[in-house]
Amino acid sequence: MAKKPSYPTLIRQLLQSNTVLTLKQIRHELLGRPRSSLFRDLQKVEILTSYSHAGQYHALQSAVTFNRDGLWFYNHIAFSRHGTLRNTLVETISNSPIGMTHKELKTLLRIQVQNALTHLIKTKELQRRSSPGQTFVYLSNEDSQALEQWQKRRALDDKATGVTLPSESIIIDILLEIIRGDERIVDESVLGSRLEKRGIAVPQKQLVYVLTYYDIKKN
Repeated sequence: MAKKPSYPTLIRQLLQSNTVLTLKQIRHELLGRPRSSLFRDLQKVEILTSYSHAGQYHALQSAVTFNRDGLWFYNHIAFSRHGTLRNTLVETISNSPIGMTHKELKTLLRIQVQNALTHLIKTKELQRRSSPGQTFVYLSNEDSQALEQWQKRRALDDKATGVTLPSESIIIDILLEIIRGDERIVDESVLGSRLEKRGIAVPQKQLVYVLTYYDIKKN
């Protein structure tokens, strides 16, 4: 008689077949296994929990392919290399050369983040400063790093007022073109011309923004 698969094995099989499931959906497939037992089962499975939808969704870590920002999106569900929304915000902002605004974070993470940001400021896990345009810039909670981020942000604002990051696909095109060029120092005009030859039109101010955001040396 064949041995019945363990519940962790059944959960892996379910996620392999469905990619993403809620706890309620998993429990339904396991014929109402008690929640307390199910939580113990999940601890034995290498899963990732969404930072969107209040952490309701789960996926196998082995099924996830993160983008360069450490994020993975499955339809409207968002996952992060850093786990929770709190951790994702702290790591994303702390690792940004110029800090990040609410608009930039909302665009990047594809969810509302204002309440989480407010909480992180109250708990002093992040800092924020107001730019000349009365827009908050969120910074690392480490003073020297926050000062460096702020100085770079101010320098960028002077060059590219009102400019934001382009779409993720355009950013990838820009970064790939830089890799193809293999220069130690990037000339913005030359880079823009090479992109245009490939049918990718990016305003120079936006190129400056991307290069500064990803801390790429410019000419």
